[in-house]
Amino acid sequence: KSDEENSRRIAYCLEALGAIKEIKSAQKEDFFCKEFSLPAQNLARAYARVNVLQLIPSYFVQAITAIFIIGLALFQMHSGSPLTNIVPILAFYVVGGYRLMPSLLRFSGAISQLRQNKAVFDNVVSILAGSAEEIKRKPAGEVQPVSVNRQIQLKDIVYTYPGARRPVLDHLELTINKDSFVAIVGGSGVGKTTLVDILLGLLPVDSGTIQIDDRPLTEGAFSEWRRIIGYIPQSVFLLNTTIGSNIAFGIPEEEINWAKVKEAANMSHLDEFINQLPEGLYTHVGERGIKLSGGQLQRIGIARALYTDPQVLILDESTSALDGITEQGIVETLKELKNEKIVIVIAHRHSTVRNAEVIVLLEKGKVSDLGPYDDLIARNAHFRKLMSQWQSPLSMPSLSAAGMTHHLA
Repeated sequence: KSDEENSRRIAYCLEALGAIKEIKSAQKEDFFCKEFSLPAQNLARAYARVNVLQLIPSYFVQAITAIFIIGLALFQMHSGSPLTNIVPILAFYVVGGYRLMPSLLRFSGAISQLRQNKAVFDNVVSILAGSAEEIKRKPAGEVQPVSVNRQIQLKDIVYTYPGARRPVLDHLELTINKDSFVAIVGGSGVGKTTLVDILLGLLPVDSGTIQIDDRPLTEGAFSEWRRIIGYIPQSVFLLNTTIGSNIAFGIPEEEINWAKVKEAANMSHLDEFINQLPEGLYTHVGERGIKLSGGQLQRIGIARALYTDPQVLILDESTSALDGITEQGIVETLKELKNEKIVIVIAHRHSTVRNAEVIVLLEKGKVSDLGPYDDLIARNAHFRKLMSQWQSPLSMPSLSAAGMTHHLA
């Protein structure tokens, strides 16, 4: 119980610190203080109960020892033993009990600690058991590298979040051909980000398969699959280090390929900003990129994905923080990349969607329509409504349709 309440307390604290500007400006300090105080009070009560329970065994042992010695003395006196015989016997048991008491107290304290940390222990065991099971499921020998030569297929994908009544993805079918620029659109909550998480192998599907060139992607192959994916999330996480190290991400500075870093920065239209900095790529970004704007953060995220030269590039609404001119440059880059990569974009910007070769429209967890922009505008009222909400003056001519098929469940 104490571990659960402590986790809740820390979670509320992190949420409040992450939104401190909004909280202060909206004068909602009291609400968040109350949200924090409830688990804090529960944690204090849980710790009090634990401390009391830890003391009970020691008092219990002391009481039992005292009762035993007194009972033994009364028994000896009742049996008529002389006092000269009783005193040495009592002294022997008192000294023995005194010597055993610390060991008994340590033992009872260890039992209390085990009970207190049982929840954490169970979680660790569960994680280790899951890791061991995943290793067992991996095929023997080396996992074959994964490469997309023709297409990615999602076949009859069903996924339901724990505790939800309905699946967020309901028998979804989609085929994405190589060398295509695809935009996935839809209203809030239709499963766009869930679809990305499944493509990344972060969520295990309830049923269905992901196939690469007609070969099912097994759990043991997901690590190799992720090696050929470049992913840019909605919120890019930056380390408190240099721009170059953040682009290379997870690589020791002495092992970074700086030519590839510069190339990725150029492709993500980050070079103009970097050239204005006295230290260039060696400029420190501050904690979580505090010195950068939202658009600059997103461009570093895109450069990071391009650094590994992935076969599949996935952008999860990653152009939403960019200004129109920068976004137009990114879109032009994506159009160029589609000749050598699969580019999948989840966006809420009209100009981004307008330039995709094929748009996938999600509704109620399924692909409800699919095709080039002009075709969907002409035939689909729901798509027209979405585009009218996202309409931007910076819209450019669309591309012709590339090969892609889908099968409605």
